[in-house]
Amino acid sequence: LFFHFELRLAGILGFRPVFDYCIECNRHLSNRDEEMNFHLEKGGPVCVNCISGLKGLVTRVTGNSHHVLSQIDKANVNDRFDAFELDKPGKREIERLLEHFLRQHVTGARGLKSERVFSRIMFES
Repeated sequence: LFFHFELRLAGILGFRPVFDYCIECNRHLSNRDEEMNFHLEKGGPVCVNCISGLKGLVTRVTGNSHHVLSQIDKANVNDRFDAFELDKPGKREIERLLEHFLRQHVTGARGLKSERVFSRIMFES
């Protein structure tokens, strides 16, 4: 649920990321078994055909985390978020991706105490 609100915040601030297509060539991306490259500055995945020579901050994300992010992004606040298949490493991966993405786009962004509390609750259980 927290990831859903982070994505909504990015949208409200005008830099909502995309997950379903390559931000360079618009090719649809759907294979949840493949790792993908996520361009932090441009706010979306970059396919293997477009990644070479691309400048900027890029991070790797597992196919499953990419798939879950896409599903969370499409979800409504009333949807059941516990149905998403995500283990602790996947949660951490998404948490780091969204943290880096938001810090890339929000000038002066720094870690919030609520983020640290959320992280402890989410990963210690």
